[in-house]
Amino acid sequence: MKRSVVLLLISLSFPSIASSEIYRWRDANGKWHFSDNAPSKVEADRVQLREPNGADAVEIKHRSLPREDTQNITSDGANLEKQQSSLCLKGQDDYTRLTRGIDHTATRKRLVLVRDGSPISRREQNRYAEKLRADYNALGCDIAQADNLRL
Repeated sequence: MKRSVVLLLISLSFPSIASSEIYRWRDANGKWHFSDNAPSKVEADRVQLREPNGADAVEIKHRSLPREDTQNITSDGANLEKQQSSLCLKGQDDYTRLTRGIDHTATRKRLVLVRDGSPISRREQNRYAEKLRADYNALGCDIAQADNLRL
C-alpha cells in the first residue's frame, strides 16, 4: 500500500517538473535572477530549456572497436623506433654541445646561450643542459651526465 502511494506521488510529480517554467530578469543593479515564479513588479523573460542528453551508456559500452591491420602496426612500430633513435641522437648531440661549449659546425667558437639579448652564465647553461638531458631521458633516451658539469 505504501509503495503504491509513493509510486503515485512520484509519477504525478514528473509531469509537473516537465511542464515547469523558468523565468529570468535583471534587477536594478544589473544582476540576473532566475526563478520558477514570474515576478510581479518586473518584466521577466521565459527561459527555453533544452531536452536532456539521452545517450545510452550500455549501447556505447558494448560498441565494438574497429579491427586494425597488424601489418600497419608493425610498420608504424618500426617507424616509431627509427624516429626515437634519431631523436636520441639529436638530444645527445645538443647535450654534448651545451656541456662542452663548442659548436663543431662553426669555427670552434664557444657556444653561449643568450636570453633577452645578453649571454647567460655557464652555470645557468649547465642547468639548462641538465634539464634538456632529463627531458630526453624521460622520452626513452639514455644520455649520460657529462663529467665536467658544474651545477
